[in-house]
Amino acid sequence: IYSLGATLYMLVTGQVPFARTSPLDCWMKKTKNDFPAPKELNPILSDRIDWAIRRAMSADAACRPASCREFLEDMTGQSQRGPDAGFG
Repeated sequence: IYSLGATLYMLVTGQVPFARTSPLDCWMKKTKNDFPAPKELNPILSDRIDWAIRRAMSADAACRPASCREFLEDMTGQSQRGPDAGFG
């Protein structure tokens, strides 16, 4: 799920989430969710897509969608969760 989120991040922003970092810095940023929100880089994104990508890329695996289906439901608005629900 994380990889799908990171791939979608790249597709909608044109940038990798952890650009110009060493492997150690990349790992540290990943563990702290320290990357620009997709909507910061592409303001036309909906809040829902921005949230779904950030949720899929959550450093805490328990906060990510449990399946590809759940990720798709997050993106399409069919899930019980939403951008106002946070990741927990």
